[in-house]
Amino acid sequence: MKLQLKNTKKIFLTLTFYFHKNIWIHLVLLFLINGFILVGLTGLFQTVNQQVFSSEIVLFIGLAIFLTLSEHLIKTFVSSQVYQLMMRSFGMGTVIIFILTTMVYESLVTDFTITSVEGLIGIAFIFTFLRFYMRQFIVFRMSSKKPRGIKK
Repeated sequence: MKLQLKNTKKIFLTLTFYFHKNIWIHLVLLFLINGFILVGLTGLFQTVNQQVFSSEIVLFIGLAIFLTLSEHLIKTFVSSQVYQLMMRSFGMGTVIIFILTTMVYESLVTDFTITSVEGLIGIAFIFTFLRFYMRQFIVFRMSSKKPRGIKK
């Protein structure tokens, strides 16, 4: 039982942004998750006639890349105490990072416009919620696998 607890902690640490053995795999996975959630939420909001962004699909991919890299850089350079505070704030820090990053991206890219601030805030909360539960699902799935080389 104690061995399983150690493996769960080890898997959890390898799935975080800083302790990953191969950071490129982590960034690609984070980009894919960010991209799928962002495009899905944008489509969901458009089906209820609440358009949040006005742009092309290529710029959505750019936004997902920009979100992934900026979040990674922010979490890398922030001290561990501030990061722990962000983790205890039920995702409010991540929501603020998402909103600010999207606004910076809008100011940098001329063809990308935010058409609804209320929609942006809604997408930010739903985005953070979905990504948190996707991460928990991945961590749970990875930690529930039987470690190799251990026989009962």
